[in-house]
Amino acid sequence: MNTIDITKTISMALSEVMTSEGIVKNKQAEYIRNIIGISSVQAHRKLNGTVPWDIKQLEKMLLSLNNSLSNFFLKVERNEYQKVQAKLLINGVDSNCLIYLSNEANSETAVAAVKINNDWKIISTTEIKKNIEIYNGYKSIKLIEPLTNASLKKKTSLVILDDDINIVEFLTKELNTYEIDIEGYTKLDELNKKILNSPAEIYILDWLIGTTTVFNSIRKIRESQKPNALIIVLTGQCGDVVDSEILTAIKEYDISSPLEKPVRLPILKHYLDRYLEAK
Repeated sequence: MNTIDITKTISMALSEVMTSEGIVKNKQAEYIRNIIGISSVQAHRKLNGTVPWDIKQLEKMLLSLNNSLSNFFLKVERNEYQKVQAKLLINGVDSNCLIYLSNEANSETAVAAVKINNDWKIISTTEIKKNIEIYNGYKSIKLIEPLTNASLKKKTSLVILDDDINIVEFLTKELNTYEIDIEGYTKLDELNKKILNSPAEIYILDWLIGTTTVFNSIRKIRESQKPNALIIVLTGQCGDVVDSEILTAIKEYDISSPLEKPVRLPILKHYLDRYLEAK
């Protein structure tokens, strides 16, 4: 990874930390400017990853966000690699494992990963070199983790609904650490089909999609094959101003108290931790 890529990776990871602490994207450059005392132009350049970060500036930013350099760089390293499930051939038997993929192909490693019919397989680089026309587009493997039978049991399913695709993608990425199956939607009709055909165990729902609330979708969840699902509602309403329909949903359909957007990840994760520990 070159210097430009590293700078962009650091800036992206820092932006995610700010978002998790409730600082929306259009306020992040201003926050950077105020914390480390630079011009607005420089702050925007740092946020976009076009200007490198001084380590002292980065440390000052992280301290203001209740974070540390060590935890932050663990996050940066994790973001650098793609984690997927794959099959490793051992003594003629396919064994399931997790692999961490690098975007750069490296023929010097003993094995590499190739996607065949939507499944990742681990193949020796010697085999790949012999049949490069077949195994074109292979990726290097940073780490291999074996999966036990317990690891392969059916995962908890979680659905995210928000009409802002950026929020759906951000929450999906941040919650992937839970090793649960996550599906994201931006439209109510897509969500309602999911509830009818294959209901999830956890729902994180933006209260207002366009001009329509998710009240009827919440009712459908409680009438589905998984009526005891955890339902977390996100709302843009502030303070004590709460939609009367939300209050009705809390009373009649046992949803969690709504979380104000931009959502703070520690609070959201507390809801999830409590639910998953009780399973």
